[in-house]
Amino acid sequence: MEKREIIARLDKMYRALSMLRYNTYMPEDAEAPGIYDDLCLVGKWAADIKTAWEETHPDYLPGELERFVDMDGSHRGSAIPTLLTVASKALRSNDLPDEIRHSLTDFATITNNLKDDVVKYLTDHQGKLFGVPKELQNEDTLRLLNRCTQNNLLDDHYQPTEEIKPFQLKLIAYAISTTISKKPSWSTFEKLWSLGYSLKGINVPVTKSGEIDKVLRLFPGTSIPTKQQKDLVFICGRSDRDLQQIFIHLQESGYISNMATERDWLVICGKADLDNEIKPIPWIAELRHLVILVNKLFASWNNEKIWVKTISCFEVNGRTPNIGSLKAANTWLSKNGSYDPNLETIIDNSYDNKGVY
Repeated sequence: MEKREIIARLDKMYRALSMLRYNTYMPEDAEAPGIYDDLCLVGKWAADIKTAWEETHPDYLPGELERFVDMDGSHRGSAIPTLLTVASKALRSNDLPDEIRHSLTDFATITNNLKDDVVKYLTDHQGKLFGVPKELQNEDTLRLLNRCTQNNLLDDHYQPTEEIKPFQLKLIAYAISTTISKKPSWSTFEKLWSLGYSLKGINVPVTKSGEIDKVLRLFPGTSIPTKQQKDLVFICGRSDRDLQQIFIHLQESGYISNMATERDWLVICGKADLDNEIKPIPWIAELRHLVILVNKLFASWNNEKIWVKTISCFEVNGRTPNIGSLKAANTWLSKNGSYDPNLETIIDNSYDNKGVY
């Protein structure tokens, strides 16, 4: 099969599954027209592409496959589900037409198998460089990464060791990227390490001088990133008493994971010592619920950086939320009005002077 035929199939699959993702995660919007026939064919197209891979191993196909499936964990940092995830979720629905169900089943099975084949092939041919973003595959960057490996900060595949702290990873990313290109490149290192949080949002606690020095001594001339914690957490005019009670009710009502602590909550609300490390609050409700919380609890005291602070202070279902998704949800809420009266009541109620304790 010629390259243009493979790319044509990939593009049609991408369009159909992207529209399915839109319809699946935005069910209140109008259905996207013209994808029924293509959804009936995605299974066949996936089979054609797998055959092409088995025959010639085209070098462009692994990159194209990234559009559909998480090859190395790099999508973990995104709130947008992969197209394979979209297909799997659709298959759990009871109202799919049989033609589409069979096609999506074939797509999911074949794509999973193709992913495994591609990963094995690349691992065999690339060795320790498999999963390393191309931007980092140059002599100078690899020399610095090897320096971290030799000092037990990263393993032989440039992945974090069990002992390393998130703020040390931030220092490594900052030191290497500023040494090579004079400016931080957070997203590249988040992809390398398959992080579920934003490096930019990690505070470097100045009290941890020994652990800081363990990294910076490998990179002479590099200083601690100057971003202040106050720029990464919210300003909130509500009292500590109010915020503590809001936190309790958010957990009891299933918005915040029980893994979160009151201390973590007060840190992201700007009510704790600036040397405290920012630990994102695990938000387990919908993204739109989080947008309601941020708007109602923090918008009055924060500037246009409010969504930057949001991705620093929260994770949604284990992933750092995407700013574009947050803004889209905010636009939807501004057009459609009230979405969750229970959440709004929790935020609006003031617990001061009510004898809650």
